[in-house]
Amino acid sequence: MDTNKQIIPEPSIPKEANTNIDEIWQMLSHQDFLIRQKGVRNLVKISNISTVERLIKILNEDSYVRGWAAWALSKIGSDEAITELGKALKNEEQDVRCWAVWALAEIGSDAAVCKLLYALYHPDYEVRWRAITGLGRIFEKPSSKDDREVLNHLLKTVKDEDYYVRSRAIAAIGKLRAKVAVPILSQALYDPEFSVRYRAAEALEKIGDSEAVSALMQALQHDDSDVRSSVIYSLAQVNSQLGIDSLLKALRDPESKVRAKAAEVLGKFKSNEVINALLEALLDEDFYVRWRAASALGEIGSEQAINGLVEALKDKNPCVRGAAASALGQIGSKSALSGLWRSIKDKDYYVSKRVAIALKKITAKSVASKMIANQSQQSNLPNILITSYGEAGEHILCPNRGPLIKHLISIASPGVDLPEGYTNVPHRLRLEFDDIDIPHNDPEYVLATPEHIRKVINFVSEVSELNGHILIHCQAGISRSSAVALTVCAQLLGAGKEKDAMEIVMKARPQAMPNLWVVELADDALGRGGKLLEVAQGYQG
Repeated sequence: MDTNKQIIPEPSIPKEANTNIDEIWQMLSHQDFLIRQKGVRNLVKISNISTVERLIKILNEDSYVRGWAAWALSKIGSDEAITELGKALKNEEQDVRCWAVWALAEIGSDAAVCKLLYALYHPDYEVRWRAITGLGRIFEKPSSKDDREVLNHLLKTVKDEDYYVRSRAIAAIGKLRAKVAVPILSQALYDPEFSVRYRAAEALEKIGDSEAVSALMQALQHDDSDVRSSVIYSLAQVNSQLGIDSLLKALRDPESKVRAKAAEVLGKFKSNEVINALLEALLDEDFYVRWRAASALGEIGSEQAINGLVEALKDKNPCVRGAAASALGQIGSKSALSGLWRSIKDKDYYVSKRVAIALKKITAKSVASKMIANQSQQSNLPNILITSYGEAGEHILCPNRGPLIKHLISIASPGVDLPEGYTNVPHRLRLEFDDIDIPHNDPEYVLATPEHIRKVINFVSEVSELNGHILIHCQAGISRSSAVALTVCAQLLGAGKEKDAMEIVMKARPQAMPNLWVVELADDALGRGGKLLEVAQGYQG
């Protein structure tokens, strides 16, 4: 089950222990910008008109702390803050304008939206595209806000002279899923810039009605192979036979790059028709098409593909042979063993390594409990796995390890796919934020929030009552996942055990370098008075 149930009150913004107003003012004047940052964060606690004035001054004048000033203003979100941020859009310095747009989008109120609509027509293209992206994020989530006026303005920006602005406008329109925009998005499929075409295809796929799907299919007939290739990934998301038929047709496209993309995305479909088409693509004249076809057959995982993949182990291109070996390992059938053993001494190291891995997967007999490190002898602490995105899928889908994993915290940047086997784990939590520890004025980046940590704490309160191992992953398994794992361990072990919690994390993932902002949020939420943050700082490279 997915869990987002609220159990405890939302934690407050991190603050320095025993910090009073006089100390905050002193911190804001300190020569060390890190201390000034802490002072700015604490201003949120005493938000008033004078606080807003001070933050605006910092936003305009202190480049080292500017991002945190914008962050603090976005947390205050008052009418005064919105008014002053609107004025900052006219600042001569571009960085100030960009941070002002970011803060307005973070606030997201009706008054802030009015300022962002004004920014859509700003002479600076940086301000325009950031305002567009911010509006897309505000209106992406279901709410009572009327998005018709916003949509009308966004439709105008699709014709912006700057291609980057056009692509962001189309992406924002896609988030609104407005069917009225289909004709304009259909035209954008033929924009000279690839990024615009790609975004248009994504937007049409999100809208997903018959008119939008028809536009994607028509683009697959275009004379320009770049246009044809730009719609392949979107057609793969269309859950209909029409979409599959279009992709099968693209698998016979005269351009190899189109065929290769079609082969790659067909791996998500498991019909006999698709398998036979991919087996035929294993004989394509272009090695990249054969490579993608082999990988796709591995994703499908049908024993129907074994003979073709065994034959592909003899392909003249090592990339194809390696992909075939990996695919056979994914399928996991013993009927592939003889073919794999014949290729174990392949002259290419890349291939022989993948053959060995495939053989190990198929013949593995080791007991799962020996494969998972025991991080702690604490009776109330489950075994904890900290992994990368790719490793998470391997653990979950492993026939030995997978069944032991009962809890999953999946951490990724917004829009990144779930790891393979995500729904196989019965008790799971999905968190989406980027691996940053300071505000980033690019609206595509999302900073972790107290709400994210609240969800982790609520999740762990249930984990402690259940059996089974817990897997925590992010993209690389180094920063975000280790910070969340530290939060988990600190909560389960209790106060005063912060160092023990950190040692468990390092034993589970020796390369761990916890994201300090996430740890700071956790420290405050758990009431550790800076102790959790202190032990995490000791493990920074």
